[in-house]
Amino acid sequence: GFLILTHLIACGWEWISGGSDDPFMERYAAAFYWSLAQWGLGATDVYPSGEAEHIYASVVAVLSMVMFAAFLSTVLSGMARLQQLLRTQREQEERLRSYLLSRRISWPLRSRIWIFLQKSRSREEYVSEGTVELVRALPQIMTFELRTEVYIPVLTLHPFFGTYAVSQAADSAMRHLVRDAVSEMPLMGEHELFTE
Repeated sequence: GFLILTHLIACGWEWISGGSDDPFMERYAAAFYWSLAQWGLGATDVYPSGEAEHIYASVVAVLSMVMFAAFLSTVLSGMARLQQLLRTQREQEERLRSYLLSRRISWPLRSRIWIFLQKSRSREEYVSEGTVELVRALPQIMTFELRTEVYIPVLTLHPFFGTYAVSQAADSAMRHLVRDAVSEMPLMGEHELFTE
């Protein structure tokens, strides 16, 4: 985007200046270098001469200030968001640390808790069907085919479903199972799927 805008400014400078007898590439290179200098990326020995060039140079100077301010604002707001996220994370960790300490939780359990939390932060986010809004926009038959291709290979890893699918006792039974009885619930290594 930046290079395209710089190119357009250079083309405008070349058009406003009216050209000269110099070869085109030499004129374009000088105009492009002048355009880069307007962003603060170097100095140039090309200066406006005449009313049109002065007006164009002023407009480009204002444009470059506005673009720089917008860029700086984006960077600073991103940094502020990151600092807020880190501050929130530190506050949550401090609250957990205080809780564990005030309840006199044993060191082995504390260690397991911190290791689990570190792993949960560093793992890649699992994308489940329910979190993909565009899947809900698909036609029902296409969603059914998608679920079939996703879940049947997983289900058939279990000996019962593997044998059942191979026996072809009811070819559509596995498909109905996928449609009516299967749902996703992402779990980490130490999460319990079944509890008493």
